[in-house]
Amino acid sequence: MNMRSLTAILPLVIGANLISALPSFSQVEATFQFSPMLSNFAPSGQKANQSFVVKNTGKKSTAIQIRMVKREMDLDGKEINTNADDDFILYPPQMLVKAGESQTVRVTWVGDASPAKELSYRIIAEQLPIDLTTITQTQGNTTVSIKVLFQYMGSVYIVPPNVAPNVSLENAVCQVETSKDGKKENKLQLTFANQGTAHALLSNLRLSLAPIGKETNPIKLEAKQLTGVNGENMLAGSKRRFSLPCPAGLSNEKLSGTFEYDRGN
Repeated sequence: MNMRSLTAILPLVIGANLISALPSFSQVEATFQFSPMLSNFAPSGQKANQSFVVKNTGKKSTAIQIRMVKREMDLDGKEINTNADDDFILYPPQMLVKAGESQTVRVTWVGDASPAKELSYRIIAEQLPIDLTTITQTQGNTTVSIKVLFQYMGSVYIVPPNVAPNVSLENAVCQVETSKDGKKENKLQLTFANQGTAHALLSNLRLSLAPIGKETNPIKLEAKQLTGVNGENMLAGSKRRFSLPCPAGLSNEKLSGTFEYDRGN
């Protein structure tokens, strides 16, 4: 479960029939649950449709908005999300859920029916307090200012047939880096590449490293020594760069390496 407290102000256009039913949210106490947090869609056929459930576990009605974003990662693992409205149909995209009740949300993939690789998205469910004093009328539409209270961010993959990850260790080097406070530190920099067609989680990662061109026993690192790398997600076609303290026994030099991880994810 991924739930974040946010302060961003977002615009939302809601029909007048929904606005008339909304209570005052001057003191929001409502909470909610959202599931599932991981869903695999087929790009066509029956499994191109999936259902999600919003459950209001609070004592008041709550307004919920559902939206989809495309998911990418840069080299340093920063997630980049872009609007994916054209790739999915959501019904309903906004709802008012009474205390103790649940609402099913139907999500349908309408994007590429034959993608060459797995496609990654986020489904986002947001709890929205609505201040009715901010409503303004514009050409018959009702515009409401929204402040997100809680957000669930689930993973959605569009999975065509016969896709698989192919992760390699592209680069490994111990080198001196200067930290933000000006301190020099010996860091191990690892660059992994997933040239496959499906994502991979580097679960229970084990790594063996040795200096290139030297006859020496490799340094073996277990998952607990690879915090910040172990368990990370390698999206299809992506590269990830990681930096962690250089292990004892390795100096500033390029390294050769082999690795293993649990592939049952």
